[in-house]
Amino acid sequence: SQSGDKLFLRPQQYITRAEAAAILARVSPSRAATAAGSGPAFKDAADVPAWAAQAVDGLSQSGVINGYPDGTFRPMNTITREEAAAMILRVMERTQ
Repeated sequence: SQSGDKLFLRPQQYITRAEAAAILARVSPSRAATAAGSGPAFKDAADVPAWAAQAVDGLSQSGVINGYPDGTFRPMNTITREEAAAMILRVMERTQ
């Protein structure tokens, strides 16, 4: 997070699915990762913070991130190691 001109990493804090999507979109060389548009419309799309919406749309459209079987993304849930590993692997596969 950022406060004024200071940046805080907060390494012991959990990361949300929305935050993970925003990070992956920034590091992904794929234009699809940051392209908003016709990605899956998650039932809880209104819960995705505005600063992460483009990343969530682009990454879901490119298949890097998925929602849950009930059609939700749950952007404010913390991410599991399994979910993080799957997302990172998908980004890496798209860059080869």
